[in-house]
Amino acid sequence: MVLDHISKVINSENVEEAEKILEEIVKNKQENCIHLLIDCLKVTGNHRIRNAIAIALSDIGNEIAIEPLFEMINDPKTLGYRGTLFYALKPFDCTAHLKTLVQHLLTGNFEVQANSF
Repeated sequence: MVLDHISKVINSENVEEAEKILEEIVKNKQENCIHLLIDCLKVTGNHRIRNAIAIALSDIGNEIAIEPLFEMINDPKTLGYRGTLFYALKPFDCTAHLKTLVQHLLTGNFEVQANSF
């Protein structure tokens, strides 16, 4: 897949089409798309697309995704939509972010608490 096409689909905010593209990226473990996905994760205002990107990054499994996921967790625009971002961190070693994990364990909603635990 061409990165420009992927970027256009994800940034178009067509959720169904974006999810199809992301499924294809994960299926093929296209690590060459990680930086593009991280960029899209940071700029999208659509929480469904953001969550789909987070899950795709998690499924690809490259640790480069840890920092951007934590950036988004701490971004005010994700308030109320952080559970999936925490879920996406499950396959990674997040001990360097223990303070953030504990903070959200104590203050987050049920989904955030369960996934940060």
